[in-house]
Amino acid sequence: FTVGLTDKFGNREKRAETFRIQVTPDAPPTARLLEPFGDLDVTARARFKVRYKAEDDFGLKHVRLMVSRDGAPAQPLDDKITGPIPQIGKLSAGAFDWDLEKMDLTGASKLTFFLAAQDVNPTLRGKSESAHLQLNLRSELEVQSNVLLAAKALLTEALLGSGNQRWAY
Repeated sequence: FTVGLTDKFGNREKRAETFRIQVTPDAPPTARLLEPFGDLDVTARARFKVRYKAEDDFGLKHVRLMVSRDGAPAQPLDDKITGPIPQIGKLSAGAFDWDLEKMDLTGASKLTFFLAAQDVNPTLRGKSESAHLQLNLRSELEVQSNVLLAAKALLTEALLGSGNQRWAY
């Protein structure tokens, strides 16, 4: 844009000042769950590590771990488990051990959780969510049976591989 001055007698400056404004677009933040790597089958007594990372090009306002129980609207988990998640400028990263025993999961069969990030853009359009991961709540007997079946399948495959190796030599 150009700024030109004129006095009350109509005199103008010799050369008007020209200014250039360069607008940098504000990209939405990125939010990622780094651990666990996917959906889990767990008991209501499970304990596991959660690692997360959120970034924004101008700065973060809120980062929260959200959890939904059996399809209900998601609620912030930081009020119960993580405590406030710190925002340090453009990056927020951390880890915590999620102990499901600290939550009342009576009657629940599935928890869906994700990381939600909001940037400092005052229009409130700069929001994003990580991938939504599921915790399928199983009885201890179900989890033990699944582990035993997986171990049996691995053992069978190892024995088959070992037998094939013997015949190859």
